[in-house]
Amino acid sequence: LKFKGANGDAFSEGARIEAAISGTPGNDDLPTSLTFYTTPDGSETPAVNARIEPNGDFGVRKLKGISGVASDLHVSGAGAAGDLKINNGDGRDVLVYNGSSTLIMKVDADVARVGITEDTPECALHITGGNSGLSSLRGGTKILLEDSDENGIFLRSTASKEQHVYFANSSENANAGMQFQGNANRLNLLANAVTIASLHGGNFGVGATSPVHKFQVQDGDAAIVTNSADANAKSLIFT
Repeated sequence: LKFKGANGDAFSEGARIEAAISGTPGNDDLPTSLTFYTTPDGSETPAVNARIEPNGDFGVRKLKGISGVASDLHVSGAGAAGDLKINNGDGRDVLVYNGSSTLIMKVDADVARVGITEDTPECALHITGGNSGLSSLRGGTKILLEDSDENGIFLRSTASKEQHVYFANSSENANAGMQFQGNANRLNLLANAVTIASLHGGNFGVGATSPVHKFQVQDGDAAIVTNSADANAKSLIFT
C-alpha cells in the first residue's frame, strides 16, 4: 500500500505499508510481517521505520512528529492515556541497549529485579560499574552497588539543606541514622530519634551537638576499657 503526493512536477512516494511472508508457509500456516516506511525530509525514497513481526514483536526505528522530540519512542498524553505499559505475562524481560548493543538496563520479569549495566541482577536494584568478583549477598538486600574499582553513594543538595540516611521500623519514624546539616556543616549520628554524637569543625562530641574540644563527652562518663571481660579492670574513667 503506497501513499503518493505531488512534489511540484511529479508524484513521489511519501509512505508505504508492506506485508510480506516472513518464515516458511504451509498448510494453515502463513507467517506474515507488516513493515511501515516513511520518506525523510530531503528525499523521495521511503525508509523502514517500524515493523510488526509474525510473533507480535514490534520494532521501532524512530518515531518523530512531536515538536521538540527526537527520541526513539515517545508516549505523550494526559493521565492514564500517556502511560506506557509493558505486560510480561509470559516472563519475558525488558532490555535496553545503547547504539553499540551494550546492555544498559534489564528488568528481569521472573524475579522482579532491575539491573543497570547488569545482566543478572541479584536484588531489587543492582547497579554494576564492573564485576567485583564477589558473590555473597546479605539476606534482605534491596540495593546493590557493585564495581571492580572505587565505589560509593554521593548525596548532593544546596548548602543550607539537610542530607541524611535514616533507618526506621514499623513503630518509629527515623529511629536511627546519619544526618548532615549543611547550614552548620555538622555531621550527626542519631539513635532513638535523638542526636547522640556530632562531628563539627574538626571536633567530635558525644552528647554535645557543638563540641569545642577534639573529643568531648557531655552529661556523662568517658571511659577507656582495655579488658572487655571486666569493665573495671585496666580502665581509665573520667567523670
